[in-house]
Amino acid sequence: MRTKKQKYVNRIGQSVIFWSIALSLHTLIRYYGVYEEPGVHTNFDFNFSILNYIKYGLITGVIFGVFYGIIAITIEKNISHKFSVGFTIIFESILYTLFFALAWSISLRLWDIENGTIYYSKSFWWIKSKFYVSSVIYAAYVSIGLSFIRIALEKFGTGVFFKILLGKYRSPKEETRIFMFLDLKSSTTIAEHLGHYKYSRLIQDCFNDLNAVVPKYKAEIYQYVGDEAVLYWTYEEGINENNCISLFFNFLDVLEEKRTYYEENYGQIPEFKAGLHGGKLIVAEVGIIKKEIAYHGDTINTAARVQALCNDFGQKMMISETLKKEMQLELTYKTENLGRILLKGKKEEIVIFGIDQHL
Repeated sequence: MRTKKQKYVNRIGQSVIFWSIALSLHTLIRYYGVYEEPGVHTNFDFNFSILNYIKYGLITGVIFGVFYGIIAITIEKNISHKFSVGFTIIFESILYTLFFALAWSISLRLWDIENGTIYYSKSFWWIKSKFYVSSVIYAAYVSIGLSFIRIALEKFGTGVFFKILLGKYRSPKEETRIFMFLDLKSSTTIAEHLGHYKYSRLIQDCFNDLNAVVPKYKAEIYQYVGDEAVLYWTYEEGINENNCISLFFNFLDVLEEKRTYYEENYGQIPEFKAGLHGGKLIVAEVGIIKKEIAYHGDTINTAARVQALCNDFGQKMMISETLKKEMQLELTYKTENLGRILLKGKKEEIVIFGIDQHL
């Protein structure tokens, strides 16, 4: 609960910082750039320092930043997954515009009180105020731009988006990663029982619940393939506090907590299995029309092969010995040595362990 509250506070804090800077910059350009331009005349005698103008840009940024953060969190939690992206952008843009108008109204009324003016205290002053109109239009464009950036972040993931933006992997690079292949058990049987539509809804619900725990354990989503999700960590973050193991069992706990929901809607609790392996591989940016970060190498193939054997050994999670040696599992999880196994497509056997929670 504390982590979730901290996340919300951080989101609102980031929003306040962003809008404080954005509106201070707008105020600076508007009053310094326009009113200092030779030949420009105004109806008012603005005998105030530029710092005074910027101060009210900051005040507006703080007020609107709080509104913006709360609205963004509320829409993300309650609306975005229920409606189309286009509708969500239009709806939130309207809300942002209205609350931005309210924030400026509060700020400019404070201006009149502090400076003894009546520019913004008159009834319907905002109708004829070009400054007010330009500010609202400016905020509307910025909020729409932020919405499209958010969509890009959701599409690629925060880490991948900025790596593509910076061109980090335009040339292939060797890095160390931990990969998890997470797959729904008995997917064919479930699909036949539920039908394609309800089965797709089940997968949506499961992956939404998975996404809720991914940030907590420092993971990134590589891709979704049907009823399978592929996650990865940097080696350090995956090993730290057993993140790559804890995520899986936390995900199972979330599904169990929502037992009633899944039973009422799908007649069963979805069960998942997972395979883990870590090591060196090649990371490269691929594609021109559609770009993405691709991982090539034996590490990702081995993780997929390990997961494929879970049913054969009756295990929820299986992990390679090389990765297990890097972690401290015994105090938290039960481990079972399953012996040396020759994975499909490999020439050498590897030692596999089953992982489960202590009762």
